[in-house]
Amino acid sequence: DESVWFRRKGELVAALIKDDGTPVSSTQCTIGSVAFNALISFCAAELAEFTSDDHLAALATELSESLTAQWSSELRTWVDEGATTNGSRATRTLEGLLPLLVERRAQVIADAVSELVSEASFCGPFGLRQVHPSEPTYDPDAYWRGPSWPQLNYLFQLALRRHGLVDASENLWTASARGALQSEFSEYWSAEDGGGGGARPQSWSGLILLKHHEIH
Repeated sequence: DESVWFRRKGELVAALIKDDGTPVSSTQCTIGSVAFNALISFCAAELAEFTSDDHLAALATELSESLTAQWSSELRTWVDEGATTNGSRATRTLEGLLPLLVERRAQVIADAVSELVSEASFCGPFGLRQVHPSEPTYDPDAYWRGPSWPQLNYLFQLALRRHGLVDASENLWTASARGALQSEFSEYWSAEDGGGGGARPQSWSGLILLKHHEIH
């Protein structure tokens, strides 16, 4: 119902809090995203290393350590901080594994990687699925419901390589390059058959192929 959508959108916009000098927040959506915080920690650590900024490095470590409590050994993924425990925050998505970029606990790394590279979980023949195939919302062709996204494939191959899993990283590059070619460098594609979606050609899809050839 389009009228319901417009009404709800208006309610969400009205709930935004935009105080000068502070992040945008909301009285209705109080979610702490593990993916967003993992990316901030990762980027801060990269910048700190490049600039030799010890204070920034310490902040990056502090942020990454704050994600520790969000790991679910039952789901084998990280879950967002929020009020709902049975809602969308517990849905297994690829973004939920992004803390792998900054994780240091050996057993957690092993469990997260096991999910990432499993053909029954996230690893498809044409790249990583964005949503776990066992989730009822999974659709390999629907925008943000399951397709393979090249920028996420890139980040996860980087995580695998930094954890010393070179073979797994190269296997992901190969599958991602297969998807980029099959989809004709689309914005995203099905991890099952490589069918493209969104705009094309995309430079980030071309990057996947270039890096694949660089490795091989």
